[in-house]
Amino acid sequence: ALATSHLQRRTCNVALATSATATWLGIVKGTGKGRGTVGGDVVVVGVGRPVAEQHTCGSCLCGAVSFTVRGPLRPVLACHCSQCRKTSGHYWAATAAPSDCVEITHEGALEWFQSSTQAQRGFCRRCGSSLFWRHASRDAWGIAAGALDSPTGLHTQAHIFFTDASDYYLIHPDEATIEGSLS
Repeated sequence: ALATSHLQRRTCNVALATSATATWLGIVKGTGKGRGTVGGDVVVVGVGRPVAEQHTCGSCLCGAVSFTVRGPLRPVLACHCSQCRKTSGHYWAATAAPSDCVEITHEGALEWFQSSTQAQRGFCRRCGSSLFWRHASRDAWGIAAGALDSPTGLHTQAHIFFTDASDYYLIHPDEATIEGSLS
């Protein structure tokens, strides 16, 4: 059963020094002036200090798929690639967590679609909610930020694959964008 509170905290000493954790915590390195790069140096917060262990819950629209994420979530990246736009109907805003920290508590309606040779997208086959993204060579899942119960405590870090953005919307000029295209 899911916890009744959206966010539970308890104090613990956790060192976030492993490269896998560092990779998903700091995917984007800002370079100033609204630009950034994917990869490069990572920023790891709280190494060797007490951190709050989080349990964040989420679900699809109909509730047939629900999940809990143990531990911190990466800041939100808004992906403008054509695949994310087509699967979500707009750009896809996602956080991420190591796959072993994601517990699917109700998975009867969870379906995986092979969206490319290297990636799959998880969605609810009852209501159609787009929930997850996973890459074959990465040990982390992208998680739809909109599927998380509020409050999330998250913020949008950057807009990625911005070259693929559609022409019907604008992004505030102060928000970081990372050029790139899957086309």
